[in-house]
Amino acid sequence: MKLKLIAVAAVVAILTSCASPYQVRELTDQYSDPAKPSLYSMLNNSMYVGGMLSVGSTLDGFVMRDRKTSKVVRTGFYLTIESGEINGKWVGIRPGDALVFIADGERIQTEAISGDVDHRIRTIGYNVETDYIDKAQYFVTPAQFRKIAFSKELKFQASGKNRTEDFPRGNLKFVQSFRLNLQKFFTEQVSPYL
Repeated sequence: MKLKLIAVAAVVAILTSCASPYQVRELTDQYSDPAKPSLYSMLNNSMYVGGMLSVGSTLDGFVMRDRKTSKVVRTGFYLTIESGEINGKWVGIRPGDALVFIADGERIQTEAISGDVDHRIRTIGYNVETDYIDKAQYFVTPAQFRKIAFSKELKFQASGKNRTEDFPRGNLKFVQSFRLNLQKFFTEQVSPYL
C-alpha cells in the first residue's frame, strides 16, 4: 500500500511539474505615469519542461490598456530565451530584429522594440555551466495575438545578431499549458477590452 501511495505521489509531482501555471500581473502602479496606459503581463509562461535545451524559455503575452476607458492600446509578447552550454551563446536580439510566427500556415512577422542579454553561471558538482539569456519585447495587433494563441499549429523563429532560435526546438513539443495560457490571457485580458 505504501509503495502505491509513493508511486501515485511521484506521478502527481511529474504531472504538475509539466504545467506552467497561469499568472498575470499589472506592471503599472501608483508611481507609473498616469498619462500612459496600464500594462498587464503574463508571468513565466514556459514553453517546455525539463531538459538542457529547455532552460527557462518563456513567451509572455502583454496588453496595454487606456487608464480611463480600459480599451486596448497595444498587445505584444515578451520573449525570454535561455540557452545552456549546448547552444553556447546569445541570440543577440536587438531592436528591429525579426520574430516570425507560423500560425496554421499563416506567416506573422514582427520586429523587436527592445532587446537585452544577460548570463547566469551555476555550478553542478565540479562543473561550471553558463546560461545565456536573451530578452526582447515585440508588438503584435490583437488580431495577430488571437491567431497565434488559438492556432492549431504554431512555430516561430527569433533572429538576432549571432544566430536564430527556432521554437519548438528540435524534436521537443510545447508543454500543453503554454498554449492554454496564451488563450486564457487573450480571452480574459484582451478580448473584453477591444
